[in-house]
Amino acid sequence: TCPNCRTAKQFLDKAGIDYQVILADQDPEAARKYDINHAPTLVVTDGSGMEKFENVSNIRHYIENR
Repeated sequence: TCPNCRTAKQFLDKAGIDYQVILADQDPEAARKYDINHAPTLVVTDGSGMEKFENVSNIRHYIENR
């Protein structure tokens, strides 16, 4: 519900990127699994590993350069 999370979701929606929202207080196991300590954090997995992008500017940069 934070403003930065809403902004990140808008960027992802506009880019047509599917994502799953994980709320750390509702799913602490998933937050630990992906070592999520900041909101928003985008975790991108591809079978061989994962990348994390923390904060809106880094998420936007990922979207623009993918």
